[in-house]
Amino acid sequence: MHGWIKITLILCLFGTLREIRPSEPFVTEFLLGKWRNITESQLNRDVYPVGTYSYLGLLVIVFLITDFLRFKPVIILSGISGIAVYAVLLWTTSLEWLQVSQVLYGIYMATEVAYLTYIYAKVDSSKYPKVSSYTRMAALTGRFLSGVSSQLLTHFNIMDLRDLNYITLAAQILATFWAFWLPPVPYGIYFHRRSVAYGTTQSDIPIEKQPPQDGNHSGLKFPKLLY
Repeated sequence: MHGWIKITLILCLFGTLREIRPSEPFVTEFLLGKWRNITESQLNRDVYPVGTYSYLGLLVIVFLITDFLRFKPVIILSGISGIAVYAVLLWTTSLEWLQVSQVLYGIYMATEVAYLTYIYAKVDSSKYPKVSSYTRMAALTGRFLSGVSSQLLTHFNIMDLRDLNYITLAAQILATFWAFWLPPVPYGIYFHRRSVAYGTTQSDIPIEKQPPQDGNHSGLKFPKLLY
């Protein structure tokens, strides 16, 4: 198997697992359900804006950190933040913890940029069209599976809205575990750039020999001047 295909398969599996979140279509109903004692006004005024502004504020910072840390640590952070989000939703009930979960969700969404850009630092530029389509298809496959499973499980009363979070949590744990198998990136797109990415390093460039400076020119031939 070609190296770029193996890397793409590992990354795509991470992307599919990350997007399996069957609890997400019913998050409002879950948060306003019997498991918490908050009103719709509190949810729209005190909870959701925290996630929106957290994501907005972190997006540029995470983008720069992603390239500086060379992608893989940020991809792992994406999985860990996803685990933290759904653990807080499952095992806390206060409004304050719900706001904390929104900050974590902002980190979770901002770190998605690492998944989307990792492959461009790892494979040859000639493969960009293919790997772009594959990684996008993997994410959409996860969303499709997530949406279908959530509708079927709730329609047939197999699970309630809280139980859907357990599936989401399990998917995030598996995605985080799988992220550790990603090969590390030796250089970034903007930071840590090295000419080795293009096949040469500075030490590989030959240095032209200079004539000795001690006046001994033996062995060197110079062209004769014609007068």
